[in-house]
Amino acid sequence: MDTKRKHIPTWLYKLGGRLDKQYEEIVSVLSDINAFNAGKKKDKALELLSAWLPDVEKFSKEIGKQQAYIDSLKERIGQESDYAGRMRDEKYEQELKVQKANQRIFELQKTNQQMERLLKRIPPEVLEELQKSNRNRAKER
Repeated sequence: MDTKRKHIPTWLYKLGGRLDKQYEEIVSVLSDINAFNAGKKKDKALELLSAWLPDVEKFSKEIGKQQAYIDSLKERIGQESDYAGRMRDEKYEQELKVQKANQRIFELQKTNQQMERLLKRIPPEVLEELQKSNRNRAKER
């Protein structure tokens, strides 16, 4: 299964560890230089630095690539977070619309119940008379 995730290569970790050790060795040699051993120690320091610098450049270049990838992932996360926020806002608006619609339905049901109670109070003969007059009006049209 291919996840398309980009992993930090193992060699980068190993190179980082090796560069740290070389750095400590270079610092040690440089701190030991004094007037009596300047020639030997200077040559040793230059030798160590010349071996160390190409690896540092390679390491820095790869770290830059990894950082660019991490930055692109952070940007994507930010975009997805913005999208999720917009979806949350839209969902909230839809929920408000549903609540208002439910409230309106409740009000209409309440009005309907009141109308039904009013109709039940009307005597049957008056109701029948009203229905006949409505039928006559409908026929005239």
